[in-house]
Amino acid sequence: VFYKGKPLPAALQAEIDRSDASFLALRDVFRGLEQDIAFIVAKHARPLPRLRKLWAGAPLGSMGLYEDAAASAAR
Repeated sequence: VFYKGKPLPAALQAEIDRSDASFLALRDVFRGLEQDIAFIVAKHARPLPRLRKLWAGAPLGSMGLYEDAAASAAR
């Protein structure tokens, strides 16, 4: 409101531009971290149903060998 209708001083405009650039960079970092978290959660969720059966008392060896679909697709 103070500079309404007037150009901002160059130093103030430069500070605002640096702040905006910093904010955008941090936003990109956090988006990357969110993607990393989603990948890790998905990676560890795949064996969860099998582990739940084992934790519930399924005898060892009763479900055959565990082969992660993502690991077998990478081969």
